Amino acid sequence: MTRPPRREYADRMAHSLLHDLRHNGMVGRGVYRHDGAVLATVAEGKERNVPEVHLWDTSSGLLRAPCIRLQPQFAWLDPSFSMDIQFSPRGDLLATGGSDKVLQFWETTSGCRTGPAIKHRSRIYCLAFHPLRDWILTACDNKQVYVWDIQTGEPVVDPLPHKSAVCALEFGPDRKTLAVQCKGMTVQLWNSIAWRRIGRPLRHRLRVNHVRFSPIGTTVLTTSEDRLIRFWNSRAGKLRRRKPLAIGGWIQAVNYSPDGTLLLTGNEHTPYKDLACEAQLWDAKTGAPIGNPIQHDMRVVRIAVFSPDGRLAATVSENKVVVTSVPDGAIIAKLKHKTAVDDAVFSPDSRHLMTCCTDNHARIWRIKAN
Repeated sequence: MTRPPRREYADRMAHSLLHDLRHNGMVGRGVYRHDGAVLATVAEGKERNVPEVHLWDTSSGLLRAPCIRLQPQFAWLDPSFSMDIQFSPRGDLLATGGSDKVLQFWETTSGCRTGPAIKHRSRIYCLAFHPLRDWILTACDNKQVYVWDIQTGEPVVDPLPHKSAVCALEFGPDRKTLAVQCKGMTVQLWNSIAWRRIGRPLRHRLRVNHVRFSPIGTTVLTTSEDRLIRFWNSRAGKLRRRKPLAIGGWIQAVNYSPDGTLLLTGNEHTPYKDLACEAQLWDAKTGAPIGNPIQHDMRVVRIAVFSPDGRLAATVSENKVVVTSVPDGAIIAKLKHKTAVDDAVFSPDSRHLMTCCTDNHARIWRIKAN
């Protein structure tokens, strides 16, 4: 009778390190191009407070272009975390913006700067390319959202005003509805073609932490510091369910599955409870938990993402990444790192997982779904 492989050996069969991408400083973020052929990472540079952006060929693990050195950031901000990077929908441009208050565009083939450098009056928190137009949106610390023409660098409309600093932008599946998350207790929905508000702001009792659109239908969810998930009608801007979903613990991460049927959450237990944190799959329609929680040793699950094909999920706490199959929650692999993991992203074909670490490395892992 053949014995099943030990868990450690099974993990080694389920994953392997494909590429180890070295940087000059700790790596804060990574983004795949839509075809998966190019990976962009942002990290600390050799010079103090000067972030660097690297464009990698994912098949060879080599740089496609010379390192892009950006303008100095504020000294009190971590350079790698104070920058946002986004590929254009066609994949020919990479946009960067952060606490340097400058929006810039770079060619993904050569790494050369192209187009206008658009200066802002305050820090840029995040970027978003418009799905239907050659526009890009910037969310800023001065409570404004700006819409820019990529070719000319000129504003398309007047700045969109909000009551507090804007920290996140999210487009809905119809590619027209825009959700703007503020640092306060509101989320505002916009029609991004006519540029008019959709309903009143989605108000919460405490600070909003996340906003996510369902890939299907007209549902948008929000989480706040009251540890609840609320579901809204994105067309009317009103609550879809009277009773919010309570998962226990502070919600640190939440995402819809690609087909919109599942939710994946990561939580943080209070420091007064001697408990390990956990991730959980939920039925997005009924709010019922699916399977057992995905246990982690540390107190916070900060990242929880699905693979694009919906077959895998990755959850991160401190220096450990747990990859599980969906929906049964069986553990496929445990990826241990020497230092904290700050980002984890699946490749568009769902075959690889990229992790960014504070040990100056980004790693691409080959994941085999058993």
